[in-house]
Amino acid sequence: MPRAPSTSPSTTESDRWAPIYRGSRGSATPGTASPSPGLPPWRLRAPCCFWLLLGAAHRRHDAYGRSLIVGAIVPRTGQPAIRLVGSVQRAFAVIDALAEVDTELGTNEIARRTGVNPSTVSRLLATLVAGGFVEHVQESGRYRLGPRLLQLGNVVLGRLDLRQIARPHLLALVDSTRETATLSAAGQRDAVTVDFAQSPFSVQSVAQLGRPSIAHATATGKVLLAFGGRAPPPGPLKSYTKRTIAKRSELTAELDAVRERGYAYNFGEREDDLHAIAAPVWGNHGELAAILGVQGPASRFDRQAMEAVVEPLLEHAREVSLELGWAGLVGEAVER
Repeated sequence: MPRAPSTSPSTTESDRWAPIYRGSRGSATPGTASPSPGLPPWRLRAPCCFWLLLGAAHRRHDAYGRSLIVGAIVPRTGQPAIRLVGSVQRAFAVIDALAEVDTELGTNEIARRTGVNPSTVSRLLATLVAGGFVEHVQESGRYRLGPRLLQLGNVVLGRLDLRQIARPHLLALVDSTRETATLSAAGQRDAVTVDFAQSPFSVQSVAQLGRPSIAHATATGKVLLAFGGRAPPPGPLKSYTKRTIAKRSELTAELDAVRERGYAYNFGEREDDLHAIAAPVWGNHGELAAILGVQGPASRFDRQAMEAVVEPLLEHAREVSLELGWAGLVGEAVER
């Protein structure tokens, strides 16, 4: 582990930084240090940005407790100094410029948008084209984003864990509403609870992992029917309480209202003493990916309390959607 930094008053600003391994074996020139045995000369001479990009910096400590990183400069605290690579930043700017428009862009237009010299833009484009990050359209001579970005994006999205992403938002909802927050995954027929955060009150609604939501009798189920492309169950709609919507015409009107406002209510429609509100969470393709909800005892979580929950619920549903890769292409009602 790195040793504690010296607090000697003789320490100068330049002494705060560890030397870089750049010289050949046995080098004693200023700004260099004798390399550690076993490190090949080609690695010692590699530019620092190369090893920063590869994440292959190699840490050692000298006799004074200073961190020595192959290919990187580090403060004496042991934390790597932030050294951004300008050429990579400019390449990112080119990609961002192409992502901001629906059309193709030429070299000069990209240069104008990024503030990068046209000749530099041309070289960056050639490099990005070679890597598949940008495509050169032969017919127009212009450029557009390439398929490699889509491949990488799909890899990232495939590794996202819905529960891991939503968990902080469930906790935040409980903190702000003091009621139980739930996360449900959209199934073919029902939405199933996959995570929840419990209310701190002694009297609280009970959430259960794996519990399906009755499509026509719960807030979560109404969101599934309204935004998930699911049809109500065939046959007569079962009444669970006197407030359950059991007529299909009334359910159709209710689902239209849910789509219009962007969220659903449940006023004791499955259980007499349970109220709930739920909103859709969108996936990267604009599909219904999950449902975020808040529920509580009817005696405490009345209409006024539920209205106060609308704004934070929609905000957290939107944030989870964005973290899942949603681009805002659907769900206009959520924006209202």
